[in-house]
Amino acid sequence: MEPFLYFLLKNSICLLLFYGFFYLSVKQSVFHRLNRYLLFILFALSIGLPFFQADGLSHLYDREKIVVNTLILSGKGAAIPAAVHTAFPWMEVLVYLYFAGLLLVAAYFARACVQVGKILRGSNVRLWKDGTKIYVTEQDVTPFTWMNKIVISNTDLERNGDLIIDHEQAHIRLRHSIDIIIITLLNLLFWFNPFGWLLRRLLLQIHEFEADRRLLSDGIDATQYKLVLIRRSAGEQTFAMASNLSYRSLQKRIEMMTKKNSSSASRLIYCSGIPVVLLAAVLLAAPAVNAQKRAKSDRPVSDSTKVVMNVQMVHLDNKPGSKENVLVVTGVKGQPTKQVTKTEVRDNQIEVTADIRTPTSIVIRMDTSSLETQADGSLTLKATPLFIVDGLPVSSIDAINPDDIESVNVLKGESATAIYGKRGENGVILITMKKAKE
Repeated sequence: MEPFLYFLLKNSICLLLFYGFFYLSVKQSVFHRLNRYLLFILFALSIGLPFFQADGLSHLYDREKIVVNTLILSGKGAAIPAAVHTAFPWMEVLVYLYFAGLLLVAAYFARACVQVGKILRGSNVRLWKDGTKIYVTEQDVTPFTWMNKIVISNTDLERNGDLIIDHEQAHIRLRHSIDIIIITLLNLLFWFNPFGWLLRRLLLQIHEFEADRRLLSDGIDATQYKLVLIRRSAGEQTFAMASNLSYRSLQKRIEMMTKKNSSSASRLIYCSGIPVVLLAAVLLAAPAVNAQKRAKSDRPVSDSTKVVMNVQMVHLDNKPGSKENVLVVTGVKGQPTKQVTKTEVRDNQIEVTADIRTPTSIVIRMDTSSLETQADGSLTLKATPLFIVDGLPVSSIDAINPDDIESVNVLKGESATAIYGKRGENGVILITMKKAKE
C-alpha cells in the first residue's frame, strides 16, 4: 500500500499549488464557464501528475542508487528464528485511517442524498408557466436544484417565485448537478485534503456567478434581482448534494454581475498557470519509491535466513569457538540497517539464489579470501583457487555469465584438500549452473 500513500501525498502537493493559483488568479476572472472547466482540469492534473516521471528532470535528484538484492545464507539443520525488532506499522495504520475516513465521508454524502429524497417525497409537485415541474415544500429551505428538479419553499414561491425559479432553471441548463456529482466523488477519494474541499467551495461559487450572468443576459432587472438576494441572505438550510441558491459572499456576487471582461488581462491570468503546472511536475519528478520485487524460488527455506534490503555491503563475522555467527548488513551512509543472528552456519558456504546487481560492489568477506560481485555482474576472487563447474575443473570463470549460475559453494583448508588434494590448497570454488529448460 506504500505506492498508494505516496500517490495521495503527491496529489496533496498538487492540490495545494493548484488551489493557490486558482484562488489568487483565476477566481477574479469573469469567464465562469472556462473557470469551471479549468478547475476540473487542475483536479485531473493532480491525479495524473503523481504518475509523471520525466527522464530529463532526473538529474535534479541525482543520488547513489542502491539495488535491493536477495541473499540466502544456508546453515545446518533447522533454522532458529532470528530476533526481529518489529517497527510500528505506520503504513498499515495510515491505510486503515484513510478507509475509515472515506466511509465516514461517504456516510455524510449519503445522508445528504436521503435528506433531499425526503424533501422531494414530502413536496407538492406543481407545473410552472413553461411546464417545468417544481417541488414546493413547507420547510424553510434554500431553493435548490437536483438534476432537473427544482425545490422551493412555499414562502419563497409567493414572494419571489419568478426570479428564483429562473435562477434555478439556469442551473439546470448549465448542468451544474453533473459538476456536483464529479466533485463529490473527488472529495470522497481525497477527503483528507482541505484544498480539495476549498476547490469544491470555489466551484459552487462559480455556479452562482454563472447562473447570475445567465439571468442578466436574459434581460432580467438587475436591481430587482440584487434586492432579492439581499432580502433572502440569511436563515437558509442547504444540502451538500444539490445546487443551492446561495446568498453567501453576497457582495462578491454583486461585484461579479457588473464586472467587465478583459481579454488581454485574462490571457495573462490563464497563462500564469503554466509555470504552476511545471513546478508541480518538477516537484513530483523525483524517483518513485517502488515496491521491491523478491525473487521466487521453489527451494525450501526452512534452514535458511533471508535478508532483503538496500545493501552496500554484507559482512559475515565468524567468531572462533562460538556457535553463533553474526550477519551485519551495512546500508546508506555506512550505518548498519539490520543485524541477523543464526546458529551453526556451515563453514564458508554461501549460496546465491538471486542476481546481485548494484552500482557498487557487494563483498562477502570470509577468513582468508573474498568473493566479489561487480556492478556489471562479473565475479572476481582475491586468491587463485580451483574452479569446478558442474563437476569439471576449469581454468577461468571469465566466460561464465553470472545470470546462469544456480549456486556457488566455497571450500577451503582441509575440506578442500581432502577432496581435491594439492589442487585445493588455495581453496575450491564449486559452481553449479542453471539447467537449461527443455
